[in-house]
Amino acid sequence: MLTALVLPALSRAREQTRRLQCMNSQRQIGQAVTSFVGANAGLMPACLATPKTPPAAGADYEIVFGWVQGLLAQMDRVDLVDADLTAENVPYISLVVCPSDTEKVGIAGGPLSYVVNGGCIDNLLAPADLPLDWPANGAWDNRVSLPHHPGPIPHTTEDYIRKHDGLATTIAQSENLDATSYLPVSPTAKFQQAILWDASVRTAINEYIGVGLSNATARASSNHPSGAVFSFCDGHVAFVNESMDYKIYASLMTSYGAQAAPPGVKFAAGNPYVKLQVAPLDVGLIPAN
Repeated sequence: MLTALVLPALSRAREQTRRLQCMNSQRQIGQAVTSFVGANAGLMPACLATPKTPPAAGADYEIVFGWVQGLLAQMDRVDLVDADLTAENVPYISLVVCPSDTEKVGIAGGPLSYVVNGGCIDNLLAPADLPLDWPANGAWDNRVSLPHHPGPIPHTTEDYIRKHDGLATTIAQSENLDATSYLPVSPTAKFQQAILWDASVRTAINEYIGVGLSNATARASSNHPSGAVFSFCDGHVAFVNESMDYKIYASLMTSYGAQAAPPGVKFAAGNPYVKLQVAPLDVGLIPAN
């Protein structure tokens, strides 16, 4: 009987410790973001970015950098900044792995638990004269070269978020159990590096776990019971309960909800995406425990 009473309490205590470690890791990553923003004239880091030396005009990029690679210097891994990382030699970085993700801890292949706010899903069939996504749709935009498409115009900045939905109510990053490696596989695989929101597939925290990542299922998920850890653009970190309404999730994902628009189109009055926003957002509506 004593064992039956003690073991659940011990398990809860261990999970509480892991959750606090997870929150601390996300807080450290947030500090790295702040350092990056300060050194880059307020520019937010990219979710995916192209190489330092672009290929010939009109050619596809063969190499793409994920958000972790973009922050290596700020995360005190300057030894990896100029390293030629491949699937065979990508190192384990404990800071980007949640301790509750026991299946990922210490394994090879650069495992990743934390993914960034990539906004709305990208529409790869968007008109050629428009970017695939708008800064208003999220906090971390893509800066990759795809056939006939310019990058986001303009890029997302900290000041842009501050002036619109606010840093404290805009998600910076969270967790995704289906995230694999911080080394991205292609310029179109933003869903492997980011959480996304989707007007047509309204799934929020801890839904579609274990089915593999796709644009439709890149949602926050974790091994923490009943929710996931989120960090916000002002640097604060919180555990958010999975009961959160999808409209609140979408409002927290956007950096400027009133201008959120389907990717690859120009904003117009009456945009249906605005109906998915809670505005103004009362932070008291965000369920936490």
